[in-house]
Amino acid sequence: TLSLTMLQILLQATLLMTSSSLVAASEGDQAYVHHICMEKCLAKAGCSEAKVRRDRAAHPLTRWTTDSCEDQCKHDCLWQTVTAFHRDGLPTPKFYGRWPFLRLLGLQEPASALFSALNCACHVYMFAAFREQVNPQSPMYNVWHLYSLVAIATWLSSTVFHAKDIPLTEQLDYFSALLYLLTCLFCLACRLTVQRDNDYSKNRSNLIGLAAVAIASIVFYIRHVWYLSCVHFDYGYNMTVNLSVGAANCIGWLIWSIRRVRSQPYTRDCLLTVALLNGLVLLEVLDFPPIWWVLDAHSLWHGGTVLLAVPWYRFAIADCNYLLSEKQKSL
Repeated sequence: TLSLTMLQILLQATLLMTSSSLVAASEGDQAYVHHICMEKCLAKAGCSEAKVRRDRAAHPLTRWTTDSCEDQCKHDCLWQTVTAFHRDGLPTPKFYGRWPFLRLLGLQEPASALFSALNCACHVYMFAAFREQVNPQSPMYNVWHLYSLVAIATWLSSTVFHAKDIPLTEQLDYFSALLYLLTCLFCLACRLTVQRDNDYSKNRSNLIGLAAVAIASIVFYIRHVWYLSCVHFDYGYNMTVNLSVGAANCIGWLIWSIRRVRSQPYTRDCLLTVALLNGLVLLEVLDFPPIWWVLDAHSLWHGGTVLLAVPWYRFAIADCNYLLSEKQKSL
């Protein structure tokens, strides 16, 4: 029942998180005042259809450092439309599926970008603590190294995407998110193969099983990236894949930690992290206009996950030390 409830929460939140990408238009950009503003702005800036096409086809680095004439007009008309809505007593509208944000230092979503950067920094700090406190001879030492490097890369991609939303950064964010989830699932598979008196790296059958899991994950990931980048960027399909892998992670780690919480009390940190993560998902359900045009539900979700790296790595450190002690006892 607990697993099903969490799965339902994950589904609702994921639908909301991806709804901005699933719609091509919103109330704000469909408003008459926005259409008039865009026509005048594009004409004044000499932003012809040919120029728009050239800007869209520009090198990713160029699109990162400069706004196209179309993007600049969208940003300017966004605020004119918001002002018109508020003047008529209407609520703040969304534009192209997203809330309007105040740009700070050129960042399109400053709060989400900042919190993503803090998540990245926290993973870097805890990864350093892990390396200091765990003996390289521990069975899961290299596995957690892989996890940490992927997590750091994922939060870097999230930071870049929220700082500047262009097709390249959007794809990096989505692709790294799935890579992170698959890596977490692989960590779970590795941990499940470690027995109290057995190092999985010394057992041939375990190695074959893990190799099969790794190869299947890599093939699936490559196909996923190829399909979205070369065939069709299907947001619904991407959502379904991430939801499925995320739910498998959530249920798997919950069951594993609950079964061991009495014999291995440190697994409470694993249970705590997963439980808090699911609780924070509720923030995505509370979709509301940005506070001070900076803080919205999604940015608060990113802000809430910053400190979750602390109990998670604390669990990883304790578990690695536990496995090493059991390995030494068996020897």
